[in-house]
Amino acid sequence: MSKFQKDFFYKLINSYGFVVEQYSETEEDFLALKYIEDGIYSVIISKEKDQKINATKAEEYLNTKNKKFAIHNVILLEDDMVNEEPVNFNRIFINGHSGKILKYDMLSEPIVKIIANILVDEKKKNQQ
Repeated sequence: MSKFQKDFFYKLINSYGFVVEQYSETEEDFLALKYIEDGIYSVIISKEKDQKINATKAEEYLNTKNKKFAIHNVILLEDDMVNEEPVNFNRIFINGHSGKILKYDMLSEPIVKIIANILVDEKKKNQQ
């Protein structure tokens, strides 16, 4: 698990009441879940090349919960080039090197705010 992923999940757990579960047998396949009255709010982190397969695996896992759900996929890019092909999950594109938030789906705005806070905290730590 990357440092960003650890920091992000830690913040979701401790500040927002999420839990983290492994959604496949691969070591890196974790998702943060927030159980709400209407279903499940879920967040995964993917490299660009893995975004579809990770979302598919997360969807299969969430289907076993027998509740409505939304998947928010935080996609770490190698550069600032965003691929806008249609998908059936919400996306947040971040440059994996600079940490810059490049683009996101409107339904993912609450997650984007959390990411922005983590990135600001990280910059403050680095400046000390």
